[in-house]
Amino acid sequence: MEKLAFTDDGTCFEYEPLAAYVKKHKVHPVTKTPLADDGVHEMKLALNERGVPFCPIGSKEFLGHTHVVAIRPSGRVYWYDTVQEMNLKCKNWTDLVDGTPFKKKDIITLQDPNNLPKNHDPNVFPTITRVYDTPTDRGPEHALSGINVTASQKRIFAQLDTTRDLIDPPGASKRAKSGKTVPALSAAERKVWSSLPADAPRYAAIGLTCSAATPIRKDVKKVTRGEIDGKIFAAARRLTDGAALVRITTSAGDINAKLHCSLVPQTCYNFLKLAKQGYYNNTVFHRIVKNFIVQGGDPTATGSGGASCWGSPFPDEILGRLRHNAKGVLSMANSGPNSNGSQFFFTMQPAQHLDGKHTVFGQVIGQGDALDSIGDTPTNPTTEVPLKPVKLISVDVLQNPFEAIEREVEDAYDEGEQKLKKEEASQREREGNERRAWFSAPQSHEGATDSTAVGKYLKPTGDAPSSGEREAPRASAAAAALRVKKNTAFNMSNW
Repeated sequence: MEKLAFTDDGTCFEYEPLAAYVKKHKVHPVTKTPLADDGVHEMKLALNERGVPFCPIGSKEFLGHTHVVAIRPSGRVYWYDTVQEMNLKCKNWTDLVDGTPFKKKDIITLQDPNNLPKNHDPNVFPTITRVYDTPTDRGPEHALSGINVTASQKRIFAQLDTTRDLIDPPGASKRAKSGKTVPALSAAERKVWSSLPADAPRYAAIGLTCSAATPIRKDVKKVTRGEIDGKIFAAARRLTDGAALVRITTSAGDINAKLHCSLVPQTCYNFLKLAKQGYYNNTVFHRIVKNFIVQGGDPTATGSGGASCWGSPFPDEILGRLRHNAKGVLSMANSGPNSNGSQFFFTMQPAQHLDGKHTVFGQVIGQGDALDSIGDTPTNPTTEVPLKPVKLISVDVLQNPFEAIEREVEDAYDEGEQKLKKEEASQREREGNERRAWFSAPQSHEGATDSTAVGKYLKPTGDAPSSGEREAPRASAAAAALRVKKNTAFNMSNW
């Protein structure tokens, strides 16, 4: 994806054309209001493994209907619900990824599902506005030259020209490559193309028949695991008491801990998921630094192993209210920003220099005798590896708020998916009925003897007279006279 940028009004552009335009003209390309160079903000858009933009905290992919905001000082882009829950409600005025401080006015809306442009693509984020350096690039004067338009129509065209992006119609590039002359489209024509969906030509062709078929959309995307997890994390943040309780059984005794699921749901979800899978069972605390930390969670016991429950690193969830300010703080070990896996550590005393670098997600509760015993274990001063292995036998989950949330969210998605399948099947059935009604099955006329209808290609049936005989009139003379009498009022022959 090319380097992108946004302005204070939330309009998205390609970075280089926008920067060059602003540097030359000192105005906003769309609104024509004054715009300085520092009004162009580079967009730091996170991409998942499929190359789709997503929220680095909630892991929700950005689609055309997602409410998306950006933090102006850092340029990072988030799902609005994430910022609302983890910044606005908590009054946490630091960026959720890199800790850059910002103010409430620095939250810029890039996409509002309740206020979308007319040419908006529901499957794409962000909607990029093109930058045209000169008016002739768009050609509004050429579009209206030689055409008699009223003053109100001119105003409408002028407004459309400043608010709608222009695109080439389908097939234009093919005609250009074929060597044929491609007539230039007017601004109004190009705007019409920009407002049509990708499959509009097919729908229009079907609609030309007298029995138009019901179109079936083929671009309905299945719900991804990331979207389901995003819903689970959002629901966890709304919990008033979203704590989980775990018991970590070690060779030195038991350690009881409380996890902050409503504050850092993704980190807690990962730890609880791995614990329920038995991922931590029969591992060791591979690193112990006296009066500093006790680190574990690596099945390889090398300090460089371990993976998250998703199989790939997940981003940090750093909150200003969760700090390494006491003994027994449970935090994630990492190899840099947004590289969390399975490893964790306990602090043996306040270590505030770790704030903003590691995600705090729990706290030891009750007596910490087992943790003190582990912290006093003799180690190799060079490698910080215990001379005598300290085992982590198991992690028992005593209380897990995600279980009920997960069932509720997944059931809702299953119901929605079943409903979508029924709707698609119903649409296919309607389409099939319409096609069968329009394209009737061909009938053979050879040897047809069952029909009594008169037709050029149908054989007579029953005791029909031969071709050389005439059938005698069946109506009686009285009936004929009655017909004449009834038609007397309309008989004009006597005149």
